[in-house]
Amino acid sequence: MIWTRLREVSKLMADEWYLGEISGTWTQQVRTFEDTRGRFIETYRTTNIPFCNVRFKQDSASFSTSRVLRGLHAQEKQWQLATLIAGEVLYFSLDLNPKSTTYRKVARVPLSTKSTNQILGRPGIAHGFYVLSDWAVIHYKSSVFHGVTKEYGINMSNYVSDFGITEFTQSPKDQSAPSLEMLETQLEFQKFQRSLNK
Repeated sequence: MIWTRLREVSKLMADEWYLGEISGTWTQQVRTFEDTRGRFIETYRTTNIPFCNVRFKQDSASFSTSRVLRGLHAQEKQWQLATLIAGEVLYFSLDLNPKSTTYRKVARVPLSTKSTNQILGRPGIAHGFYVLSDWAVIHYKSSVFHGVTKEYGINMSNYVSDFGITEFTQSPKDQSAPSLEMLETQLEFQKFQRSLNK
């Protein structure tokens, strides 16, 4: 596994966080209740994130079809909690903090309704995903309102090709996003990176 448990408990228990491969990310399998009628998922409760003091302000959701590639996106001051509601995706995280031990590292985590289905990222983590199933639904909780703080887009196509993904559909905005190397030459982005360690 690419993560280690925060505490030693039974593998059968849900709602236990794992440290991610990227510094400042955590994953877990949230509680899912399923029967012949369908499925019920408890996506969030305030006592479920004991290791950080986060106040979420906005909920959003995305519906994506097969082979859609979204991201990478990072918003200033944003904690983000992403929960897979339906389908299966490869979720990508990129560390943008120059003082982090995993700076510039990209990690991928398979999310599915049968296993790990939630990922939490601190400010300075860029997020994106690739849809493996026919369609997928992801629910997001954000600590900042969308559009209130500056958002940065990073071209994801080079990162996913490293994992053998060559066929995908992107939005024009994501297609035209700059590389991380290009972003790092911009004064505004440099200021954002410095703010991550204040």
